[in-house]
Amino acid sequence: MQKYKKIFIFIIAGIICVIVGIYYFAQKNDSTVSVSGGSPLFEEETAVTESSFLCVHVCGYVKNPGVYEIEDGKRINDAINAAGGCLPEAVINGLNLAQKISDGERIYVPGPESESQVKTGTDNGLINLNTADVNALMSLPGIGQSRAESIIEFRNSNGKFKTIEDIMKVAGIKNAAFEKIKEYICV
Repeated sequence: MQKYKKIFIFIIAGIICVIVGIYYFAQKNDSTVSVSGGSPLFEEETAVTESSFLCVHVCGYVKNPGVYEIEDGKRINDAINAAGGCLPEAVINGLNLAQKISDGERIYVPGPESESQVKTGTDNGLINLNTADVNALMSLPGIGQSRAESIIEFRNSNGKFKTIEDIMKVAGIKNAAFEKIKEYICV
C-alpha cells in the first residue's frame, strides 16, 4: 500500500509540474499566439504596431521606374533610391530631394531635354507651382516678388500643391487673383 501511495503522489506532482509549465509558457507567449481566423487564443491581447507605408510612382531618369511602397516619413531621395537611383543623365537640380513624400505622389526625375523646364519651373508652357522659382512666379499676372516668395514659402512649409486651386491657401491670393493666373499655372 505504501508503494502505491508514493506512485500516486509522484503522478500528482508530475501533473502539477505540467500544468505550471503550460501556464508559464502560455503567459510568456501570450502576445504572439493567435488562431488563423484572427481571434485571440488568450483573453489578453497586446497591440501590434505596424509601420504605415505610402505608395509612390517613381519615373523618368531612374534605373527602375515603377510604383514603390515607401515607409511613411521618407523623403524623395529615399524613393529615388528605391527605384535604383538616378541615371547618369538625370537632372536633379530642380528636385527637392529632402521633401517628404505623400501617398499617391508621382516623382518624376527629369533628363537633359527637361533641363530648361526645371530651371524655369515651366511645364508645357505653364508655370508649375511645385517647381517654379521666384522669377517664374513673378511672370504671372498680378504676382509680385512678395507673393512669389509667399508661394515658395507655403510650398516649402506645406508640401507640394495638389491642385491649382490650392494656391488660394497662400496668404494674399484669393479668388480674384486666382482667376487672373489659373490659365497659366499647373501642378
